[in-house]
Amino acid sequence: MHEQFATAGPTTGAQESVELRRQLDAERRRYELVESAANDGLWHWDIARDRVHFSPRWKELLGYAEHEIDENINEWLDRVHPDDRERVLSALRAHLEGLTSHFENEHRVMHETGVYRWVVCRGIAGRDEHGKALEFGGSLTDVTHRKVAEEQLAHRAFYDPLTNLPNRALFLDRLRHALRRATRRKDFAFAVLFLDIDRFKVINDSLGHMAGDRLLVMVARRLEISLRPGDSVARLGGDEFTVLLDDIKDISDATTVAERIQKELSAPFDIGGQEIFTSSSIGIACSTTGYQRPEDVLRDADTAMYRAKAHGRARHALFDTAMHAHVLRQLQLEAELRRAVERGEMFVQYQPIVALGEGRVTGVEALARWRSTERGLVEPSEFIPVAEETGLIQPLGAGCSARRASRRCSGAASRAPARAR
Repeated sequence: MHEQFATAGPTTGAQESVELRRQLDAERRRYELVESAANDGLWHWDIARDRVHFSPRWKELLGYAEHEIDENINEWLDRVHPDDRERVLSALRAHLEGLTSHFENEHRVMHETGVYRWVVCRGIAGRDEHGKALEFGGSLTDVTHRKVAEEQLAHRAFYDPLTNLPNRALFLDRLRHALRRATRRKDFAFAVLFLDIDRFKVINDSLGHMAGDRLLVMVARRLEISLRPGDSVARLGGDEFTVLLDDIKDISDATTVAERIQKELSAPFDIGGQEIFTSSSIGIACSTTGYQRPEDVLRDADTAMYRAKAHGRARHALFDTAMHAHVLRQLQLEAELRRAVERGEMFVQYQPIVALGEGRVTGVEALARWRSTERGLVEPSEFIPVAEETGLIQPLGAGCSARRASRRCSGAASRAPARAR
């Protein structure tokens, strides 16, 4: 019995060794199969020996053959983009020191072609009973296509597709940052220029939309070269552009840029062999007014632009609080005028037309008048321009004609249309 145990011992040990080797070989083959089938690049860092195994797929993702990458952690770290390197190292140190449960980082790594690829690197450390990291393994995934798609979506969300200038959303965001700086720094000031191309509709309608689009692109390029370094230009839509002048000393800086823009845009544009001349009206709003919201700055610059346009175009105007009060009065007057037309508050007065040489009345002129139930008799010079600007002039005249007909006026007065004067 004793002999049986004595001879059985070594045989059993050898069988166990063979079985162990068989299991290890099977495990290695399974790992190699998974490694070769994985789309991600796999890596394993033996920290004690400071050697790293990079899988063939890992090397392939960066454009290298099997023998071209050494078993050194710097084969990865030295290829990380300089702007991302410190962030990657900080995340690695944090995980190795046990401050994070796992390692995951998105960064750029240089491909063999010299082009940077976006990758996501994930890993987890194996530790001893004291928590010291002994090994570190993980994967590398190429996410360049996703990053490019994200960047394209972000670009479309914040840039105008025609001119490639920032759009309203991005401009307001930059304006919001300027307002914050103005709040923190008493010596910081900025200005917003709101620009409109004079007679753009005439050009667009007469030459076609393609020519109009070409003109807008050319205007965008001229605006860019007219600005100082650090300033921003955006297209809000149509023929409206805005400029953010950052960190100006006083308002004269803004007027100087406005004059430079107007001079630049006054030069002829060559569109399809045809010489086009245009001009711009510019409104200026300065941060010294004390704004809290970016939308308010934009609104006031827009208001100033309309004042410049009203004074003859090809001009620039600086916003003041009286302009805003005037706009509010005009809006209120428009609302009252619409109600006046609906209520039938418009009436006709007749003004005789006299032949002075003959000393006799040859006809009468029917004039529109407004007797408001709230304000009394409103001067024509106050409401006629608003009616013309808002398109109320036709319903106003129709209302006067209806009232005149109801009174059954006769002769020249009944035949003459009511004039808004």
